[in-house]
Amino acid sequence: MLDPITQACWDAVHMVECKIKGGSKAEYRVSSTVILSLKSNLLDLKSGSMQTGGQCGKVTDQNLQLPADFGTKVDPDMFHIKVIGRIIEANESALRNDIIENYVNK
Repeated sequence: MLDPITQACWDAVHMVECKIKGGSKAEYRVSSTVILSLKSNLLDLKSGSMQTGGQCGKVTDQNLQLPADFGTKVDPDMFHIKVIGRIIEANESALRNDIIENYVNK
């Protein structure tokens, strides 16, 4: 029996938008797209190989109250990077689960 998956590629693209509202709130929108391609050998040598690919996307909106010391004790850049990083990780995790459930396991 051959190894079923011989090549795989996972590409992810994330678009981020952040708006500061009234100086006290931040609105984030993260649009994530994952592109997956797989090449596999089928279990039977007579059947050859198969290539497949697809994409999946997710958009997440999040509104946050900015801390009272935002810009003085709290570094604005680091605050935004942490928030955006968490959203991106959550989006990729959700997309990975969707892809595994709907495509890979089938």
